Amino acid sequence: GDEKFEDILYQVVNQEINKYGQPYQQYFPLGLAAGIFFALKTIGFLFGWLVILLSWLIFKALVSAGAIKIQEQAVLKEVIEV
Repeated sequence: GDEKFEDILYQVVNQEINKYGQPYQQYFPLGLAAGIFFALKTIGFLFGWLVILLSWLIFKALVSAGAIKIQEQAVLKEVIEV
């Protein structure tokens, strides 16, 4: 007929996926949620290092500009000895 081989193949594969996926359909939202969670976790890990780097650079710039001073202080502390 007028249908292309790709269209027929698409319909057959789609029907097979739907047929075999029906018993597991209740788990699809859980799988999707887990996938999104781990994707965001990966992105968050990368952005976490970027935030640490930018914070360190800003801190060094403020120290260089004299806006922040680092001072040493002697501290008296109690220590338990055995």
